[in-house]
Amino acid sequence: IQGLDQQLLSRFCHVALRERSVGAKQDVFMDGTEAAEVLVSHRGGMVYWSVLLSGGGSVQIEQGTWLSQLALWADWHYRGQLVTEEVCDFIAINVQEFVRV
Repeated sequence: IQGLDQQLLSRFCHVALRERSVGAKQDVFMDGTEAAEVLVSHRGGMVYWSVLLSGGGSVQIEQGTWLSQLALWADWHYRGQLVTEEVCDFIAINVQEFVRV
């Protein structure tokens, strides 16, 4: 990509990004806990539950969904619970490392 700072991009990828796998029927995050990372769903079925959804319901999370990206810009706490239905893979951006880069 023209004009992109290759050194900055390389540092970001090596320092702030990682792959994360979570087993089936596990909590990925819980309501009220601090969001220390931004997650991008890559593989597997998962459900997000929140009292803030209509009727306190749930929503199925699709591949490629970004979760808690506001944590990159503000002190953010999760507003719901993310639970895996099967083994799931994520791309995780560590918030503290992102800020340092």
